[in-house]
Amino acid sequence: VLRLADCVSTTTTPSTTTPPNLPAPDGQPLALWAVYALAGAAGGLSALVVGQPFDTVKVRQQVWKQPAIPTLWECVHQEGWLGLYKGTSPQIVGAALKGSVRYGAFGIARDALDQKKLGVWTCGALSGVWTGMCMSIVVTPVDRLKTLQQVQRTRTISLRELIGTMAKTGLVKGLYRGFGATLSRSVLGNSAAFSSYEAACSGGVPLALAGGISGAAFWTAALPADAIKSNIQSTVGRVSIRSAISSIARTGGVMAFWRGYPVVLIRSVPVNAASFSAYEALVWAFR
Repeated sequence: VLRLADCVSTTTTPSTTTPPNLPAPDGQPLALWAVYALAGAAGGLSALVVGQPFDTVKVRQQVWKQPAIPTLWECVHQEGWLGLYKGTSPQIVGAALKGSVRYGAFGIARDALDQKKLGVWTCGALSGVWTGMCMSIVVTPVDRLKTLQQVQRTRTISLRELIGTMAKTGLVKGLYRGFGATLSRSVLGNSAAFSSYEAACSGGVPLALAGGISGAAFWTAALPADAIKSNIQSTVGRVSIRSAISSIARTGGVMAFWRGYPVVLIRSVPVNAASFSAYEALVWAFR
């Protein structure tokens, strides 16, 4: 089991062995998953509070196809600072659920793999793939609603209005638009993030820095798929992955797929530090 507290210790030489398992009341995997899930929910909510303004700027950059500073200025000038928190409401429950699924799935997958045989990096990558597959089921509908709210320039569309509109043409189909792109982003991003995080922890890197490295790895690997996802999910009509790729490429070539990269890099350090710190605090509370 990955113990995030191992990243904090700097008084001893980092161990290359697998950290000991967290004690569970019954010693059963379900109890361990419950600990991870509850702590992950706290981590997800902490990440939402810190990272939502950065995410709003990133999504608007991808959809409006303009630089970060003009995007930020337009948002604050026209909507006030609270405009940066557009799209938060569908994520309050979603962020807790995403955190629970992410850390729960990762913890179970991490336990099932032989770190000594496969190595720290490989175990982290494989666990991240499984985590990404599980997360995409939860993330897709939340991101669909969030994205539609974030790209509105003049007014805020309520969740009731969005869901009511989707229900007319098929609610499930509307909520899960962009699932393929979301799955690609989640698998690529979490594989890169957790392999980097495990490697950083095994090297004795402090928690906040390890979280920053993890976040940077996630977005470096996942941002192109995220740009495709944002373009698909921000439209009312049907948009295929191929047409989304063509649309993005026409506005700036290959580099257009990394539009918003500085914003997500800046965002990754405080967001992951907050998320991992909240997660670690609750894990220790249950020990």
